Amino acid sequence: MCAVLLWGVSPTTHAMYAFVRSRVLAFTPYVAGTVAALQLAQWRWRSSQEQARAVLAVMCAVLLWGVSPNTHAMYAFMCDFVLALAPYVAITIVALFGAQLARWRWRATRWRANARWYVSSHGMLSFSLKVPRSRLCLAPLIRSADAGTSRSAATAGTSPAPAVGGRPSRASFGSPFGSMPFGSPAGQPANEAEALTKAKECDALRESLRKIADDFVAAPTEGAGVVDRRNLCGRYYTLAAAADAACGLRRASSDLPRLAWTDAFTGHEQPPTSSWGYELACALFNLAASLADLANGKPHKDAFKLYQQAAFTLDKLAEVSQQEGPWHGCEDLSGDTVSILSGLMLAQAQKALYLKIREENSAQPEMLEKLAAECASMFEEVSEQIRRTNKRPFRSFSSEWLAVIEANRLLLGGLAQQHAAKTHRINADAVFERVNEYGHQLARLAEGRRLTGAALETCRTHAPPIVHDHFGRLHASVEKEYAEAYREHLPDGPYWEYEPPPIDSLPPCKRIPAGGNAGRAKPVPPEELE
Repeated sequence: MCAVLLWGVSPTTHAMYAFVRSRVLAFTPYVAGTVAALQLAQWRWRSSQEQARAVLAVMCAVLLWGVSPNTHAMYAFMCDFVLALAPYVAITIVALFGAQLARWRWRATRWRANARWYVSSHGMLSFSLKVPRSRLCLAPLIRSADAGTSRSAATAGTSPAPAVGGRPSRASFGSPFGSMPFGSPAGQPANEAEALTKAKECDALRESLRKIADDFVAAPTEGAGVVDRRNLCGRYYTLAAAADAACGLRRASSDLPRLAWTDAFTGHEQPPTSSWGYELACALFNLAASLADLANGKPHKDAFKLYQQAAFTLDKLAEVSQQEGPWHGCEDLSGDTVSILSGLMLAQAQKALYLKIREENSAQPEMLEKLAAECASMFEEVSEQIRRTNKRPFRSFSSEWLAVIEANRLLLGGLAQQHAAKTHRINADAVFERVNEYGHQLARLAEGRRLTGAALETCRTHAPPIVHDHFGRLHASVEKEYAEAYREHLPDGPYWEYEPPPIDSLPPCKRIPAGGNAGRAKPVPPEELE
C-alpha cells in the first residue's frame, strides 16, 4: 500500500502520464480510422446496401471526431484531470485496502482464537492439542545425579549411605537433581539405569509430540494421522507416569527444568512451571483431545466408546489438577473448563449411541424417546454450565462453536418429541378407547418440527457449513411425519375431530431413570488409565 501511495504522488508517475497522453493524442486518428475500416468491411458484406451506407456514415463521423481539434482538447483535459486526481485515488485505494486488510486480520485472529475447536459432519466437537514449547532434557540431569552419587561413593570409599526409608539422602547427590528421591513410593532403591532409560524416552517422545501437535494445529488431518496422534499422546502419558514412578519426579519438582506448554484454545504460551504434575495434566489433556478427535471420524459405535474414554481422561485430569494445581494462568486446565469438556464428551457419547440405535432401527420409539431426551438434557446442562461460568476460555469463544452445542440441544429435544409422537400413534392404533392420542401425536410433531427447525436455523446462522446437512436431514424427517399427520387432521381426513392440545398440557418426554445405567453414557477408562 505504501508503494502504491508513493507511486501515485511521484514525479515519475506524472511524467509517465504526460508521455501516455502525447502518444494517445498522436495515434487517435489512426486508431479511429482502423476501427472504421474494419467495421465497414465486416458490415458491408453481411448487411443490406442501406445498412452498409448507414454504417459507413457512422464510421466517417467517428473518423472525423478522432481527428478534430476538439477531440484532442478533450483528451488533453481528461489526461490532466487524471494526473491531478492520481494522488487522491492512490490514497483512497490505500485506505480501502488497509481497511480490508484489518478486517482480514481480525477475522484470522478470531479464527485462530476459536479454530481450536473442530466439528464433525454429525455436529460433534473436539478440541486442539496443547503444544510443548520447552525441551525436557531429563537425561543430563539424571546422569549428573548418577555421577554425583558415584563421586560421593568414591570419596567415602564406600557406597552412599541411604536415608531413612532406603532412599538416597540429599547429601549423596551433588547435582541439580540432588534432591530427586530415586526409588519407588514403597521406599525400595530404584535402578538408575532404568531411570535414565525412562528419561531418554521422555525427552525423545516429548519432542515428537511437539512436532505432531504443531502440525495438527497448523493443518488438521484425517485418517492415519488421527490414529498416530492418539497413539503418541497415549504413549507419552504412559511414559511420563512411568518416569514419575521410577524417578519420583513429582517429589523433585523444584529441581526440574521449567516446563512450558501452549494454551489449547488460544495458542499462547502459558507461564512455565517446574511441576511434573503440570506435565502429567498436559499429557492427560492431550490424550483426551486426541480421543475426541479420533471419535469424530469413527462410526457411531466406536465414537460412543471413544467419547466415554475422553470423559474419563478429563475426570482424571480434574483429580490431578485438584491435587497439584491449579496452575496460574492455565484456563484450559481449570476445574470449570475440564468439567464442561467432560460433560460435553458424555453428551456427545450419548448422541452417538442414539444415532447408532436410530440408524439400526433396533429399538422401540419409547426407548429412542428416552435416549434423545436424555441427550438433550445433557447438552442443556453443558450450555447452562457455559453460561454460568462466564470465564475464559469460553468467554472468548465466538458464537460459531457454542451454537453447535445449542443446536444439538434443540435437535435432540425435537427428535425426542418425534419418537413420543410415534408412541402416541401406536397406542391410538392399538387401543380404540385412546383415539384422543391422535391429537397428542400432532401436538408432539408440531413441537418437534419447531425445535428441529430452530436447530437448523441456528446452524445456518452461526455454525460451520459442515453440519448443515446432518441437521437438515433430521429436520426433514420430522417435517415429513408432521405433514402426514396434519393431512389426517384436515376436515376431510380420518382424524379431523381430534384437536391437538397445547404442548404444555402434555407430560415432558420420558428420560432414562436416574438409577439406571442401561442406555446412559458414562466415563470409561482408556487402556492407558486402566
